[in-house]
Amino acid sequence: MDIFIKIKDLLISVPGPAWAEILIRVILLGIFLALELLSVPPFVRVIQPEEAWLYKFPMSSSALVTSEALSWLMVCSCIAVIFIAYGINRNLRSGLIALLVPTLAIPLTGVITNVLKITVGRPRPDYFNRCYGDGYMMVKDVKKACTGDVGKIRDGRKSFPSGHSSLSFCALGFISVFLASQLRTFATKGKGASWRLIITLIPLLAATLVAVSRLCDYRHHWQDVAVGAILGFSIMYAVFQQYFPPLNSINCQTPYSFLENQVQYDSLEMVSSSGSESRN
Repeated sequence: MDIFIKIKDLLISVPGPAWAEILIRVILLGIFLALELLSVPPFVRVIQPEEAWLYKFPMSSSALVTSEALSWLMVCSCIAVIFIAYGINRNLRSGLIALLVPTLAIPLTGVITNVLKITVGRPRPDYFNRCYGDGYMMVKDVKKACTGDVGKIRDGRKSFPSGHSSLSFCALGFISVFLASQLRTFATKGKGASWRLIITLIPLLAATLVAVSRLCDYRHHWQDVAVGAILGFSIMYAVFQQYFPPLNSINCQTPYSFLENQVQYDSLEMVSSSGSESRN
């Protein structure tokens, strides 16, 4: 029963109507999943003869970090905030408020990433292998029609930006930023403590490894990975700033809604005290 009371308190403390916050997340998640599962034809970009070598890398049979593993990574990032908030500051409500960040940032990142993929239509490094099979290295005519699997060919034109990179930097980047806020790594109290900085950077290192794995798999070009990382982290941090103060703030570990409630409480206390003194 206690957990339901805390969830009720969470919904009450959410700025704006709680139903609107939930509806926005459900809609974004639905669009994200639709773009992932439906094979939407991307823009067909012209390949110039002098750049053909960029798309003549072998197609690996399996990815170092699969889409399923990435999905679990995103789910775990949402669950982890509860343990981080309670484990560090014994504040479960702060963890529940923090859940608002990844539940908005991850589907928003996914939607923007997929829209860009479809709009840009950049071929993957293994595109020619997808098109022409084992004889892809011998193909000289870049205008030759593809004869491979239609689904693989469409996916082969969705290289920019990297979804693994954007989503991993969104999910794991959030864990890193949330750790920084709860440990106050960049606030006055935390400065000079190396262990705080190291713990804060570990999730970002993991996100970097996920992104780099896409280069090793020949699934993306380095520009795809770099832009994906910037995109995912930027969206996440913009959402984080809607609910938590800057990381160098003295109250960086406390959600805005808690601070506002405290200010209102203090104001009422001051008014009450002033009234008592005037009567005396």
